[in-house]
Amino acid sequence: LPGTRPPARTRPVNQRDLPPGSRVPHPFPVVCVNTLDRLATALLEERDTVLARWRERVRALPSASHLDLPTLNDHMPVWLAELASALLASLKDPGEVEEAASPAAHGLQRFTDGFDIEDVVAEYNILRDCVHELGERLEVDLRGNSRSILNRAFDDAIADPVQAFAQDQADA
Repeated sequence: LPGTRPPARTRPVNQRDLPPGSRVPHPFPVVCVNTLDRLATALLEERDTVLARWRERVRALPSASHLDLPTLNDHMPVWLAELASALLASLKDPGEVEEAASPAAHGLQRFTDGFDIEDVVAEYNILRDCVHELGERLEVDLRGNSRSILNRAFDDAIADPVQAFAQDQADA
């Protein structure tokens, strides 16, 4: 009808629709969004494979060589699910990585099991390597923001047991 406004856009703005030289503002490149989504999905779908590789490598630590399977796994299966959730949550709020509850509990359990702080940090770094290898195997591009977000989640997970260990030592 004459004099009426055209209907509002019902689809997201696409770069192709803008004049040359214009850019769509976006807090994350689409590549990062797809990468984190794919990695989170892969972590959930391939959790057992990642954990098997992690266990194989962690058993090389003297403090872990004698542990039975449930004790070795401890909170790690839960933390992988928390990691996947944190990666997905970071897509909504790029500045925040969701804190997980299990790393502090895992660290305290490990200290009870006779681990020292270096072994607990090594466990998480071994798991980090396993997650990066999963990404490589699935051709998930872990560079730039995606890698930073993933590494920040691991760094936060490592900080929790370190802090719990320090507090436990201070209380002793």
